[in-house]
Amino acid sequence: MISGLVAVAAFAQAPESADFSATLRRIRARVTRDLKQLPNYTCLETIERSSREANSKHFQLLDLVRLEVALVDQAEMFAWPGSRGFESAKLRDLVPRGAIGNGSFALHARSVFDGRAAQVEAVGETKLGNRRAMEYRYTVTRARSAFSLRHGDVEAKVGYGGSFFVDPDTDELMRLEVRANDIPAELGILEEEEILDYQRVRLGESDFLLPKGSEMRLASDDGSVSLNKTTFSACRQYSTESTLIFADPSDPSGLPALAAPNEVRDVPVGLKIDVHVVTPLLWAKSAVGDAVTAVVRRDVKVQKQVIIPKGSQLKGRLICMERRAGPTGGSAFLVGLRFDELNANQWRATVKTQLVEALPFPEPGPISRRSMGTARGPTPVIAGAHPSGQNLFVVYNEPRFTDGLDLVLATELTSESQKK
Repeated sequence: MISGLVAVAAFAQAPESADFSATLRRIRARVTRDLKQLPNYTCLETIERSSREANSKHFQLLDLVRLEVALVDQAEMFAWPGSRGFESAKLRDLVPRGAIGNGSFALHARSVFDGRAAQVEAVGETKLGNRRAMEYRYTVTRARSAFSLRHGDVEAKVGYGGSFFVDPDTDELMRLEVRANDIPAELGILEEEEILDYQRVRLGESDFLLPKGSEMRLASDDGSVSLNKTTFSACRQYSTESTLIFADPSDPSGLPALAAPNEVRDVPVGLKIDVHVVTPLLWAKSAVGDAVTAVVRRDVKVQKQVIIPKGSQLKGRLICMERRAGPTGGSAFLVGLRFDELNANQWRATVKTQLVEALPFPEPGPISRRSMGTARGPTPVIAGAHPSGQNLFVVYNEPRFTDGLDLVLATELTSESQKK
């Protein structure tokens, strides 16, 4: 696991010519102005996480992560798509597993162009794609750095440097490269680098310079390499005075809307609920953070009284769809779902559920000539609840739950109930 935090770094005038110093001042002024003019805004962030083992030449996709990231009062904040507000300023609170980093949304650029910590030198004219660019190289020593890396439970400050590229006609930032150096051995990290590309994006009635994507690569001392490719989309201006309900295109359940709730209830602890997940779950398409809907398959009763009626809807999220090494070679896949809201006709409840069982589908029948060449059927569930008790189950082929998935859930005590 890694998280990167870049906080303080910037230009110190290099002992170069007066023309070079004037150019650096002009570039710094342009980039700093672009950064300071940014309004509070939010974007949908999609991260494709892959890894390469020490004995392999190829990267394998581990999972996808999708979340909302915002720059609010010059600070990054994060939330799941569809949330009613930003939940944390720490990305690790939402994505505790695997390689992850923050700073790519705005903090990296501000750290390099605002302050007096970096030494800069000119490299010369080059090209980014078909565009002309001027390249400059910068370095920040560990003593003057506030860039920290975390690997497992170990965190340490590191030095860093890299290159930035600007448009020679406008001084507008085009690309920023950040590479860690002087990395303490106890971190177990050999290399870490991130490349960020920028573009003009319309927010409200004006265009602003925003990152369009980034690529982060981390090499560990065991020979493995993690690769995260991040894209930003659906960027829009954000006002703290407005109701924040993100558009969430990830739950195409097509279920009829239930009546608007006019009552909030508590759900008893220990109920077992049979549900059918109606949201398709597909490897390499579904992402951690995507909304998931399940329908209650039969009435849930206590002493013949219906507590949760059939047809009620559970709302939650995909919390894991991750490739792992299988016990006998090959791949295994951890799939995890978490539900936190129950909607019935006229009432709703905040719930906390624990996976009891993932019900297997019938084994696929033999392949016939007629079925050859047609789309694959749903993936059978090989293993039920994960021993970790974290709402995970295991399959040994690529998850492809096109027709939904049947689960048994148990209700637990919620934080709201504990407060009462």
